[in-house]
Amino acid sequence: MNNYIVNRLRCDARHALDLAQHERVIEHTVVKGRFREIIVENLLRPWLPPFVGFGTGIITDSNVEEKLGQDDIILYDKDIMPPILQSSYCPDGVFPYNGVLLRIEVKSILENSELKKFAESSKRIAKRMYFNVSKKMNNLLNPRKTLLGAQPSDLLVAGSENAQDPKYKLETPYNILFAYSSQIASAPKNEIAKITKEYKVDHGIIPVLCVADKALWKVGAEGLWEEFRPKMSEVDQEDLEKRLAVDRLVWFVGLISTAVTRLHRQRLGLEPDMGVFAGIGYYLPDDVWVSV
Repeated sequence: MNNYIVNRLRCDARHALDLAQHERVIEHTVVKGRFREIIVENLLRPWLPPFVGFGTGIITDSNVEEKLGQDDIILYDKDIMPPILQSSYCPDGVFPYNGVLLRIEVKSILENSELKKFAESSKRIAKRMYFNVSKKMNNLLNPRKTLLGAQPSDLLVAGSENAQDPKYKLETPYNILFAYSSQIASAPKNEIAKITKEYKVDHGIIPVLCVADKALWKVGAEGLWEEFRPKMSEVDQEDLEKRLAVDRLVWFVGLISTAVTRLHRQRLGLEPDMGVFAGIGYYLPDDVWVSV
C-alpha cells in the first residue's frame, strides 16, 4: 500500500514540475501566481486533509494585520476560523490568526535577497497573538459578566504556554519556503541559518526549506537541520536528478501534511501525538533523512 501511495504522489509531483517548466517561458507578473496555483491544485489540495483551506491575502489578529505577498499560500483550518471576504471565485481574503496553520512562500527562482525578506516576515507572523478562546467563552457563558471586547488578558502570544495547562504550548504557524530552483551559490539552508541567527528567528518558525532541483531540508527532532537523501544507487546520473526533484516534492507534501495534522489537533486542544488521525506523510518512509 505504501508503494502505491508514494508512486501516486510521484505522478502528481512529476506533473507539477512539468507544468512549472512550461510556465517559465512566459515572463509576466501574472505567471507568478501560476507557480503558486500549481503547488496548491496539483499537490496540496488533493493530498491534504479536508479541514485545510487555501488562500492568499492578509493574516490578522486583534491588533495587527500582516499583508502577505502574491507568492504566499495561506493554509488555514476550516474547523476553527472561516476566511473573511474570500469567495470561491477569488482566493484573496482576510484570515484570523487563530485559524492559520502555516504559510508557504513560493518562488520560481530563489535569490539571496528573498531569504532575508522571508525571515523578516516569518518573525513578524510569529509575534502575532492568539485569541484566548477559553477566557472569552467563560465571559460569554457567565451572565454576571459583560462582554466588552478583547482585553490584553484575552490574548495569548503565539508560542506561549496555555494558562490552563502550562505543559500545553501553542506553536506558531509554520513558515515554509518553496522554490523550483535557486540562484544562490551556497545551500539556501546555510544562508537561512545565518539570517535566522541574525534576526533571532527560532528554528521552529521556519521548519522546512525546499528547492526542488537542489535539496529538501527540515528541522529534526533535535532542532538540527536534516536533508532528504534517499538511496538511489541503481539510477543513472541523469535520471537521478529528475527522480530526486520529483521525490523532494513527494516528501515535501508529506511534511506539510504531517504539520497541518499536528497543528490542527493542537489548536483543537487535542494531544497531537495521540489517536489514529494521520496525514499522508505518515505513509511515507522516514529513513531518508540525514543530519547536516
